[in-house]
Amino acid sequence: MMDFIKKNLWLFLGGGGAILLLLAAAVFLFWQISGFRRVNTTLAEAHDRLLQLHRRNPYPSESNVLLVQSNLALLESYQQQLADQLRRGQIEPQAMQPVDFNHYVHTTIRKMLAQAKQLNMTLPQKFAFGFEAYYQEGLFPANADVSRLTVQLQSVEALFELLCQIKISEIVALDRQVFEQREASDAGPVAVMSRPRGEASAPEIKALYPVAPPEAEGLYTREHITLTLQARDEVILTLLNALASSGTAVTSKPKFFAVVSKLSMTAAAGVESKKAPEAALGARTPGKTAVTPENPAPPVEDQRTHEERIAAGRETVRVLLGLDLYRLNPHPPGKAKP
Repeated sequence: MMDFIKKNLWLFLGGGGAILLLLAAAVFLFWQISGFRRVNTTLAEAHDRLLQLHRRNPYPSESNVLLVQSNLALLESYQQQLADQLRRGQIEPQAMQPVDFNHYVHTTIRKMLAQAKQLNMTLPQKFAFGFEAYYQEGLFPANADVSRLTVQLQSVEALFELLCQIKISEIVALDRQVFEQREASDAGPVAVMSRPRGEASAPEIKALYPVAPPEAEGLYTREHITLTLQARDEVILTLLNALASSGTAVTSKPKFFAVVSKLSMTAAAGVESKKAPEAALGARTPGKTAVTPENPAPPVEDQRTHEERIAAGRETVRVLLGLDLYRLNPHPPGKAKP
């Protein structure tokens, strides 16, 4: 046996190698067959899913369409009811001729001036609440501008009544958005109409608002008013709280939705501060020149702390207040007027 193996050694070695190769080929073939079956199964499932999607009706059923339409009708009804409640009592434009508007301006402004005089409220000289072109110069507005001008005038009147109710001591300036002047629209920022006591308004007031602000697709309109007031700080806080409640808590005029877009408070000019008696009397100080008209006393720096200088509720401040007055339109966009 051993002699036979020795004589045919190469034959046995070749046969063993062939058997190993066959086993390796069988394993590789089995692995490929398994992979093919997995891919074929996945492909068959994807094909079945594709056929199922092609057979499916992509459109909703009639019952679902009716349900969605019913929900849409409920939402539109709720939106309309909410809009009607919000618009109730708000300022509405008045239909009138330009001549009638001038009479309306004179009547309204004279009434506000008389009310301010009765309350001892300080106003600028020749104050016309931003309507100088119609109250003082006697100009007539264009027919297309009358509607919005009536809204602005009513807004100013309601705001003025609010100021009277909370006892504002002084109105330094009141500026409205001048939309009807073509030259103002071409110039960019709104030109200021009122002048506090014969002086020009501050530059920041002129550039506070653009001429044509973007509106929310016809849902509302917005009017811009800039107020410069002088009052005690507690009165300013009362004013801010009243504006947050749309003015309905203290005024009987039509309500308005006001948003404070700018607020700047500074110490009021002309308010006397407590200085040292030596500085107030101009007394002679050792080592210094006596105070005379030729040698005025230099300004004395107040050395008191911030807490010592401020008495809450008693300090008069000057406030620059930017207001956005919103008015909801009667017809939402996309709805035809009845």
